[in-house]
Amino acid sequence: MGKHITAIDLGSSKIALATGCSTDSGIRIVSYHEVPSAGIRNGEIINIFHVEQAVSKLIEKAEKDLDEQIGEVILNIGGKFLHRENQSFSVHRPNPMQFITAEEIESLTKARSNARNASGEILLEASPIKYTIDEYVGIPYGEAVGMSGNDIEAEFLMVFGKETLLNYRRQIMDSCNLAIKKAILSPIAAARAVLTETELENGVVLVDIGKGTTEIVMIKDGIVLDVASLPFAGDSITNDIKSMTGTTSKWAEEAKVRNGCCCEEFVPENTKLGLKGKEDVIEGEIDLNLMTRVIEARMIEI
Repeated sequence: MGKHITAIDLGSSKIALATGCSTDSGIRIVSYHEVPSAGIRNGEIINIFHVEQAVSKLIEKAEKDLDEQIGEVILNIGGKFLHRENQSFSVHRPNPMQFITAEEIESLTKARSNARNASGEILLEASPIKYTIDEYVGIPYGEAVGMSGNDIEAEFLMVFGKETLLNYRRQIMDSCNLAIKKAILSPIAAARAVLTETELENGVVLVDIGKGTTEIVMIKDGIVLDVASLPFAGDSITNDIKSMTGTTSKWAEEAKVRNGCCCEEFVPENTKLGLKGKEDVIEGEIDLNLMTRVIEARMIEI
């Protein structure tokens, strides 16, 4: 194992692997491969064998690029079975006059790592929102370090999910001889990847519409305030088009990608899409206005 960092994205449409190395300007990607997803539906692993085969293939390609063995990876966690709640936890400090250290603050987060909710679901993410130190309320992380006081209370955004979301991933990585260095929620990973510092500070809602799920994260002042995962996304739109137009899944997806629009006012009236198969054989047609209304209705719902 060398200096490289490897991340695997287990998505409903594709499974991707990226390997990079740290530079002064950030992470530089040195290897990237992806394969069509198999065994994952709505962000949930339903066929461990298929996912394991895909991951093994990607690791083999990446190791060939790097000419070194990959031993640990960073994984994403997503799926429709995520839900959140705000919880507060407090500790009494034996030496109130001592400065609060970063390690002391981090220990509050680490203490939550084995928390479960009333339904027995496991904790997937504990993101600190604010701290209360004695009579000082709403202290951000940067100001809490270096203060002193008798008690520290931390408010966390707690994200829970089915235990299988993590256990299946562990089983797959074990089979591929990979250790999980870190597991991160998909919407939070997406936010850190694409949002600017200005957006993170001023406040933004990032909506990631995938194949099986729509994932949402709300951030302000660099703090994750809320996350959500909805079981409606690209596949839902395709299925709607198939149902309303009487065509096949293949044609519904292709028409959506090539001619899809979610605002009917931008679509010419009385327009038909001819569905040409092999040797230009017409296999049917789709009313473009009807398809647009279907897409618009589902997007409004999302």
